[in-house]
Amino acid sequence: LPEQRIQYIRHLFSSISPLVQNAIESYRQQVLAKELAHAAAIGKVAAQVAHDICSPLTALDMVSHSLKGSNDPQFDLVKQSIIRIRQIANDLLRKKSYNHPLPHKDPEAHPIGALIREVAAEKQVELLIRPGVELRLVLEGDASKSCPKIDPDKFKRVLSNVINNSVEAIDKNGTVEVKLARVSDQIEVSIEDTGRGICASILPKLTTRGYSFGKPSGSGLGLFYAKETLESATGTLEIRSQLGRGTTVILKIPSTAAL
Repeated sequence: LPEQRIQYIRHLFSSISPLVQNAIESYRQQVLAKELAHAAAIGKVAAQVAHDICSPLTALDMVSHSLKGSNDPQFDLVKQSIIRIRQIANDLLRKKSYNHPLPHKDPEAHPIGALIREVAAEKQVELLIRPGVELRLVLEGDASKSCPKIDPDKFKRVLSNVINNSVEAIDKNGTVEVKLARVSDQIEVSIEDTGRGICASILPKLTTRGYSFGKPSGSGLGLFYAKETLESATGTLEIRSQLGRGTTVILKIPSTAAL
């Protein structure tokens, strides 16, 4: 009798197993279909945003050309900002089709110190409306010459977003310090602010897509995008914070070459 029961159980299991596997596969296909539909919807929005950006960009281009030859030191910064916005718009247009992703392209080496200075110059102008916030740069000489392999536009976008977060975390007066250093075989860019700080229980959630903290209108994409960008270059992102004392975001990138 025990042997008959065992045989019966085996037979029952062999009958149920395909049903369970089919159910799991059906669920997986449904989830995948929803993700594809969601991605397609995002692609349409991205294309519309990129299209809408193009018109004011064209106007800005015309104004910048009319000011060509100006001795204003901020003129070059305006031109660089226009170029960066156009690159973002073009990137959105290229990525609008979920089913036709961009071909993989290995990033080239770029001097990271120069990229950081470009972003800092742009932020200094933005901070004119926040006179109580000071942006400081501390670039270690050896590290400043390093050329990690990372997309320069993506890196500048990541750094810009992180600095924006730091500035927004400061209520009135405070500092945002961007440090660049070489640590072993890595380049570390740390962005440290004297803002409100974040409690420890929230820190692990900050790089989750769609999670936003302390910003009612936040999209929850900035740090998620930053983490994703760094990991694509075999780097990492680390966040340290203390309530009432401030937050430090550390971007770690493998150093592959130096000028």
